[in-house]
Amino acid sequence: MGVSMRILIAFITMLSLTACSSVGMIASPQREFNTTETLQLASRPANFVDTVVEVGKSLNYEYAGGDRSKNIINFTDNTGLGMGVLIGKVSQNRLTVSLAPDGRSVKFDLNSFGNFSTANEEKISERIGEFKNALQTNLR
Repeated sequence: MGVSMRILIAFITMLSLTACSSVGMIASPQREFNTTETLQLASRPANFVDTVVEVGKSLNYEYAGGDRSKNIINFTDNTGLGMGVLIGKVSQNRLTVSLAPDGRSVKFDLNSFGNFSTANEEKISERIGEFKNALQTNLR
């Protein structure tokens, strides 16, 4: 196969990938959803920040820092560049988990942005529910 044929095939491949992502972006509009939920603990956890970070990582969130002295932990996750380029899927979540000064009330603030139904109330409630359940299990 000649060099010009390889260039033509590469160009057609890139053009079709671009078309797929454009169709995905048009076919599924981007939405944003924000929510706050709380969880009451039976007692003050001994190692809250480290436990929350461990739980977040186990649920495929990326630890994005926080404030250990204030018991605030930030996480992110997204679909990545590959899915965006291939099918036009966009999804990003920012989750902040914090422990109230009373040591028993955990607050979850979640901001979700995306398309293909990734940023809707049902999906977000499901994600926070998973985090709550895993956190309660790990704090026992």
